[in-house]
Amino acid sequence: MFLHTAGVVVGGGVAIAADRSTLRAARWGDPERRHHVVELANLHRLVVTSLAITVISGLLLLTSDLETFWGSWIF
Repeated sequence: MFLHTAGVVVGGGVAIAADRSTLRAARWGDPERRHHVVELANLHRLVVTSLAITVISGLLLLTSDLETFWGSWIF
């Protein structure tokens, strides 16, 4: 459960912060924007890794009690 929640919090938080910086980058000069694009590439790996952890841990949580979750109309 910790990995699932941490993946959502870390990945989502980093993605939102990066989006905010990208919106502000319109006012920056060319060298600063180039540096920002390099940083976005590094952050993209973190967000994708967090998403993968969330998906894998979610599937593991599902299979931990498949009978309960499979029959639930909410799930």
